[in-house]
Order: sequence, then structure tokens, then C-alpha cells
Amino acid sequence: MPLTFAGEIDETAVGKSTILVTADAAPDKTAGGSALRAGKYEVWRGSIDPEMVKAILASRSLHVRETMLLPDDEADITKFDIDLTGLTSVWPQLATSCAVTTPAPKSPWPAIQQPNASVTPPAAPSP
Repeated sequence: MPLTFAGEIDETAVGKSTILVTADAAPDKTAGGSALRAGKYEVWRGSIDPEMVKAILASRSLHVRETMLLPDDEADITKFDIDLTGLTSVWPQLATSCAVTTPAPKSPWPAIQQPNASVTPPAAPSP
């Protein structure tokens, strides 16, 4: 299941940031990684496995920690929690509204029309 965090950042800031996400019910299960910068925004996108989804649904809050590694080998750490109260009751509705549809890959070759087997072949020419 995809999970995304995005935030506005100072465009002049230097350093690399990472995100780490844990849930109350299973603090040993984590998701996270490096964030990508695009102008004044920073985005982390990743996938969480079904066990992590279960842990999130069984939790009261989701804990997010962002660590910015600065050029002087210092770390700037920001933490925040996301209240998950009521998430379990609306999960079925959320899951259906966010259903991912994966289209089939588009072939670089032109489509070939399949022959119609129900068409009667033309009569053979008479001699």
C-alpha cells in the first residue's frame, strides 16, 4: 500500500532528510527512507506491507520522525504524531476510494486487429 508525506521546506536549506514512521501497536515495524526535493517541497513516497497496515489500524497514533543531516555532521530532528482515532471505522470506505488501478503496459507496437471467425469466407472465383 502506498504512503506519502509531503512538506514545504526552505529552498536554501542544505542537507539530506529521511523519514521514519512507526505505529503504537507495533513499534518494531517501520517504514521510511530518503525524501526527494522539488523546489520548495520535499516528498517521501514508499510502500507499506500488509502487516504495517494492520499495525496502523490497531494504533492510536502514527509517529513520524524526520531527520535532516546537516553539512557539519549535525542532525536536526523533527517529530510529530498523527492521531488515528476513528481510522478503523472508515478504513473500508477509504480503501475503496483510494483503490489503485494498474493499467496494462502500453505496447510500442501498433494494435493488430484480430480476425473475426464468424464471418463467412468469400466464395472462390469460378473458372
